[in-house]
Amino acid sequence: MLLVAIGCIIAGWRSLYPMPLYFPPQWGPTAVQGMMPLAIILFCAGLGPNHFRRWLRHPQLLGVLIWSGAHLLVNAEARSLILFGGLGLWALISIVWISIRDWGRVARPEANWQGTLTSLGLGLIATAVLIFWGHGWLTGIALR
Repeated sequence: MLLVAIGCIIAGWRSLYPMPLYFPPQWGPTAVQGMMPLAIILFCAGLGPNHFRRWLRHPQLLGVLIWSGAHLLVNAEARSLILFGGLGLWALISIVWISIRDWGRVARPEANWQGTLTSLGLGLIATAVLIFWGHGWLTGIALR
């Protein structure tokens, strides 16, 4: 069901006309190259015992927030503001809401280095797949 929803979101984004809203910064593409691997690694760290979850509490939501901010640095049209800005706002509200709800009631999760290295490895593999194949297939915009 989740894949169907993601497919609908991407299809909707691709079907809209890219109406420019603002001028992206010149340093945007450089910033994205550093932010996206971090965002994907954090997204992969959302499950399992790892140090990202122990230190950050909400690494998956933080990854979505970084992902959305990075994409807004290089996509300056209305459809991107709706997609990336909306998901970034959702992630930010979720981080705050969950933190308030669970304050003092939920202990920090246990961590081990195997889980941390697994999250890191999966994140780097996912980054490579997106750079060399996946992003162009999903969005129609090749990265290389």
